[in-house]
Amino acid sequence: MYKNLNILNQLYFVLVLFFSFIVLIIDIVLPIQTLPALAYNLIVLMSAFLYLKRSYLYMTAFIGFSFTIIGLFLSPGDSSHFDSILIRALSAVFILLTAMICDKFLRFRNRAESLELETRILEKSNEQLEQFAFIASHDLQEPIRKIITFSDLLQKELEPNLNETQKKHFNFLTESSTRMRQLIHDLLSFSRAGNTEINPKKTDLNEIVQDILDRLKTTIQNSNAQINTTSLPTILCSPTLLTQVFENLITNSLKYQSSDSNPVIQISCKELKTFWEFHIQDNGIGVPSESRLKIFESFKRLHRKDEFEGTGIGLSICKRIIQRHGGKIWVESPNKKGSTFKFTLPK
Repeated sequence: MYKNLNILNQLYFVLVLFFSFIVLIIDIVLPIQTLPALAYNLIVLMSAFLYLKRSYLYMTAFIGFSFTIIGLFLSPGDSSHFDSILIRALSAVFILLTAMICDKFLRFRNRAESLELETRILEKSNEQLEQFAFIASHDLQEPIRKIITFSDLLQKELEPNLNETQKKHFNFLTESSTRMRQLIHDLLSFSRAGNTEINPKKTDLNEIVQDILDRLKTTIQNSNAQINTTSLPTILCSPTLLTQVFENLITNSLKYQSSDSNPVIQISCKELKTFWEFHIQDNGIGVPSESRLKIFESFKRLHRKDEFEGTGIGLSICKRIIQRHGGKIWVESPNKKGSTFKFTLPK
């Protein structure tokens, strides 16, 4: 491939020399001073668009520059007039400037092509990694389920003969396996959020939120939570994926609360010019300013497992879903007095 490219470059360069000699002959024969400069500039431009190497590009410009000066002495009457000398000098400089501009253009084009190639490679690599994560998390569910099932059976069978240390070890095994199962489940959800095909349909978000609140009814009652909702729009989206977003954000608002307060959650929406902006506001523990970007990264937790349960992947799922719908998501938490998660969706 590279050998063929070098042969093509050499062939183009021979053609450049040929045309340059023709222009020089015309320059000597015809008394049109600006014609050679225009012709040499066209040859330089041709060199740039024929993907000549930079060295060939500058050699082409140097040939045009030299032939312009040579034409000054060989053309009848040119070398004795100041105007002719000035025009020739400006023409020669213009040829070099053209070469420099073409060089900048070639560099920019090469960088753009390299960036596009790297982007395609990264996208392919990400697709493969996501596919691997999906397959791995899916296939790991069954072994984990068996570990949990058989450890429970074994504990029940041996329970009368177990001492406190052994019981503690069995509890540790069960808790670790359960956390692993939840982690695999969340990893699978994260992969699905990126791989699931979006089939947008008109969706009433009021119905989605109401279904979520119905499913969380027991949790809401146990925490004495107060949840207020305003009228939400009907938009074009994936109802399954948007349900994940609202459920994650509402569940987080219920979970991240101080022990001496009852959750108060406000779900609202604001209409912008081309987007809908949704707000889920709570009176919870808030988010420190230095962590407001970090919480949307996968497996990033701000609290210990004994403080709040979770794997740290829920908000990254929300971010991925919102971005796939053409929106963005962020959090505002003034003075750590509650949080307002905001996200936008196109109209």
